[in-house]
Amino acid sequence: MKTGLGEVDDQCLQVVLDIISDGVWDWHANTGYVYRSPGWFRMLGYNAATLPASVASWEQNLHPEDHQRVLAHFDNYIHNHSSSYQIEYRLKKADNSYLWVEDRARIIEWNEDGSVARMIGAHRDINERKLNLDRLAQQNHSLEDLVEERTH
Repeated sequence: MKTGLGEVDDQCLQVVLDIISDGVWDWHANTGYVYRSPGWFRMLGYNAATLPASVASWEQNLHPEDHQRVLAHFDNYIHNHSSSYQIEYRLKKADNSYLWVEDRARIIEWNEDGSVARMIGAHRDINERKLNLDRLAQQNHSLEDLVEERTH
């Protein structure tokens, strides 16, 4: 349904979200419910019915090497020890491989006691960029080894 000039309808908003991110999430902290967009499930290869709509299902899919760092960053943000939530980490895909994502979010509602009521965010697939950076680092290391070997 079209709205007035200058307003964005739901369909238009979804198109914009699909352009700027690969998956959107919306955490309702008071109930524990997490909405994840269809793009989020596609990015990771999951069927929406296979993952519970909870933070626990996200936490369980964090790469073991990233787990502690990501949860510390999340905790710092929701307890006002950090002014922003933006972090890169790996999430387990349906095929058990891992995908690098950039996760950005904001708290949009607070409870009266100051705790988080609602937080929304977006995941962006950065896997190719991270793999390319790793390849470049390996090539640089190999070149450094060659230079050192030749200078001796």
